Amino acid sequence: MVPVSAPTQTDGRRSLTLAVPCDTGYLVLARIFATAAGRALGLDETRVEDLKIGVTEVCSGAIAGAPDGLSDLLRLEIWRHDGHVRLQLRSVGSIDLGRLGDEEVSRLDLLLALFADVRFESEPPGGAVVGLSVPLPSG
Repeated sequence: MVPVSAPTQTDGRRSLTLAVPCDTGYLVLARIFATAAGRALGLDETRVEDLKIGVTEVCSGAIAGAPDGLSDLLRLEIWRHDGHVRLQLRSVGSIDLGRLGDEEVSRLDLLLALFADVRFESEPPGGAVVGLSVPLPSG
């Protein structure tokens, strides 16, 4: 079973979380989660599509950067804050945002083209966090 929860954080924000195995077989589930969460938090369909692409690329990068034999989980968290929907992916391994196969564009290039706010952090020992932010529609 894949855990999904809506915990209250210490700062009082409510977030939706999904933890999935570090495996390409779970990319579809991560995309479905991002779609449902984005819609529930007020994103329009164009921004939901951007969020799905972001989740696909960040999760794919985490899977590509995972050490051999890694069976730990990827943790996705999505919440609404200051007029944006924010997504954070936490991995116990590195997140490879390099080139997409033979393409000249990298995962990082794609993320920077879609999202005005892309954040990267390292976590000991060898883990990584990527954060993306999507503005809510005005009005």
